[in-house]
Amino acid sequence: MNKTTVLSLLSLMAVVCFFPVATAAAVKVDMHGTTGLVLDWKDWKDPQEEGDGTTGETLLLDGEVNLDLKLTSTDQTNCLLSLLYQTGKAKVEVEEGYLEFNPNLNLLLRVGRQKVSWGTGFGWNPTNYLMPKKTEEKGVDLFKIRLSGKDLRGSLLVKPGTELKEAEAAVRIGRMLPDKDFSVSFYQGKKKNAVGFDFAVVAGNYVFYGEVASKSGLPLLIPEEPEIVPEGTYFQGVAGFYRFLPKNIFLVVEYFYENQQDYISIVTSKSFRTGEFTLSKSILWNLQDQSYMLNPSFRYLLGANAYLELSAELYKGKSGTVFGENPWRNHVVLEMVWFFK
Repeated sequence: MNKTTVLSLLSLMAVVCFFPVATAAAVKVDMHGTTGLVLDWKDWKDPQEEGDGTTGETLLLDGEVNLDLKLTSTDQTNCLLSLLYQTGKAKVEVEEGYLEFNPNLNLLLRVGRQKVSWGTGFGWNPTNYLMPKKTEEKGVDLFKIRLSGKDLRGSLLVKPGTELKEAEAAVRIGRMLPDKDFSVSFYQGKKKNAVGFDFAVVAGNYVFYGEVASKSGLPLLIPEEPEIVPEGTYFQGVAGFYRFLPKNIFLVVEYFYENQQDYISIVTSKSFRTGEFTLSKSILWNLQDQSYMLNPSFRYLLGANAYLELSAELYKGKSGTVFGENPWRNHVVLEMVWFFK
């Protein structure tokens, strides 16, 4: 979506959101956010050259402020605006900013920048076609229509382009039964398309889930850098389960298949002293070339409104392997975050 369209949407959002505030008393206002400091260290394999898309710096200190504003009026019109300011970039970015209208329980209309969470996978979502690889990144400029019935739900997403032929669209139709969810989805863009299926089933203390998608013209999820788009059609699939174990232990086991590459992911986390301390560790292992990524992390709550978190990504693998080709050997992040309301 070009700048003119984005500015038009944001202007429309401001008019619809703030007009009810000035004319009606029954408007609920919710504002909250976070502010934090991030210390980022990367152990680069080779010195980074200027213009290669990376900073090349080993140690970076950055500050950021995130502000979320939500307005809900009595006519079922909602407005969400989520802003992110990072000192390193010295600019304000709109993570999310949309207008939403719910004329009844079965219909939702939304326009603007929004995040999409299609799929059931824990680490990967092959059927989340329109979102970036990492869900914590900013949203995508979309038009959304969602229809709901007794146990059926359908969604249409349209991502406009600078020209009509560059527009992208995705459709998802799902059925929700007690302890079971199933859906099929379709995606079409310029010289790229996909079709997928996902499910989730609750069985006792376990939640089993899976996704599979056939894609053409879309990039792989692994590796993250550099972005790779295979020639022709390829498949992605996820299957796994998660459950809470005794003594505050959370376990996720997941298998991921992508373009003739197999991966196993195991994630465990344990909380101590009623959640004051949380230790997490995970491994992502490529079964073909025996390369892997370790991801330990530690979080400590600093009262009710702040936390300190230390996390790392440790890559191991010979030259030519999936994780051995990563531009850095290790990546460590120390983050302190405060919540305000």
